[in-house]
Amino acid sequence: MGESGTFTDQMNFNYTGENSYIDHINPTGSGLLIFRDGNNNYNCGVANDAGTYKTVGSSFEIGGLVDGSGVSTKAVLLDSIMHFFGITTGIEEISKFDVKTPMLKIYPNPFSKLTTISFGEVYGAKSIDLKIYDATGRLVKDFSRFTPDASRSTFLSWDGRDNLNRTVPNGIYFVRLISGENKQVVKVILVK
Repeated sequence: MGESGTFTDQMNFNYTGENSYIDHINPTGSGLLIFRDGNNNYNCGVANDAGTYKTVGSSFEIGGLVDGSGVSTKAVLLDSIMHFFGITTGIEEISKFDVKTPMLKIYPNPFSKLTTISFGEVYGAKSIDLKIYDATGRLVKDFSRFTPDASRSTFLSWDGRDNLNRTVPNGIYFVRLISGENKQVVKVILVK
């Protein structure tokens, strides 16, 4: 189980690794606890941000974790660890808001079968550039369209398929909306 208030908050995994006897490890100094065995209530994951260096350690094999629902997937855990170290992927969430920026919303998020992507009125934009990228920055789905009259809210559905109608794997994706000079990128998580 992930620890509240850390980058593992709300994560909960089953474990099927080679070793069913997980060692106990405890944070020391400025370290913090990030995982606890939910059955036996002992510490099994730690992290430390000492300013000049960062460390993450676990007494279990991450490959032995079994993906659950919501944020409880290895892909989300690895993304969270990378962000802890300051490592970003090919696409990063960004938002530039002003009165004329359409608010990009995605729900449900995480999703398993279908998610709705919506954004408000797009003032003065001659086109909408709405694309979905995987964590490496590869284009997965293109919803771009010409919009001579974008004075109303727009709703689109994404079923987790790419431009060739192939089902994409579980993981983290980024929805990028560009309208005129405004740009937003929002993370969406696909779990099946």
